[in-house]
Amino acid sequence: MSRSASNGLLYSATVSRHLVHRAAVCEVFLTDTKRETDAKFLVAAQIPRVHSYCNDHLATPAAYDPLLLEVFRQTSILVAHEHLGAPPDNKFTFNDGDLAVLDHGALLIGDRPGHALLGVEIEAEKRRRGELVGVTLRMRLALDGRDAASMAMTIQWMPPQAWQDLRERGRSGLGPEPTRANPGTGRLHPASVGRHSPYNVVLSDSAVIGRELVAKVLVDHSRPTGRRHCTRHTSCSASPRTGSP
Repeated sequence: MSRSASNGLLYSATVSRHLVHRAAVCEVFLTDTKRETDAKFLVAAQIPRVHSYCNDHLATPAAYDPLLLEVFRQTSILVAHEHLGAPPDNKFTFNDGDLAVLDHGALLIGDRPGHALLGVEIEAEKRRRGELVGVTLRMRLALDGRDAASMAMTIQWMPPQAWQDLRERGRSGLGPEPTRANPGTGRLHPASVGRHSPYNVVLSDSAVIGRELVAKVLVDHSRPTGRRHCTRHTSCSASPRTGSP
């Protein structure tokens, strides 16, 4: 049994996939959580050394940084369900986020999966008729004992029908055309977008028009990972930066 000596959190098994809204067990990175105060929480995570989407890039040396957003996303959902009373069937929107990498060296992938400890604090609450329906969280991630990254994230949860109505209003406002659903023709070469695997390429039919580079977004419904990354209906606008939060 793997347990942190300082805080008692376990790293031996992942939390239920339902608590982080993932379909596959292998996509769950969080392993334990506990409440410290009314507004502060701890979350443990094991970050995989190899991930079919997030680690498929040409950058050297290899680092965990593409996985940070998913770890923070899962953390926010777990805290909401386990500690803040978000109903198990509620769906989430991610309204904004600000990601800061504090130590690039701490993110380099070693010979074992990274053990992460996240400190989470509520900075603001959103209530509707007295009921808590959203929060702004300040999260700080230490990887194998080294402060690596922080993120401020605003999330909101709602019943499935309310979420569906919100999604449909957003889509109707964009006015998507049927021809925008690209089935996968003209996929760019993986190296041109920093990837090894062609299945992780989400752009096609690129062209230079004047001073602009234009490309179609690939929606390949035959690939579960492509479907997840290209058509996820939550939104998170993150601005990765370097420095202290």
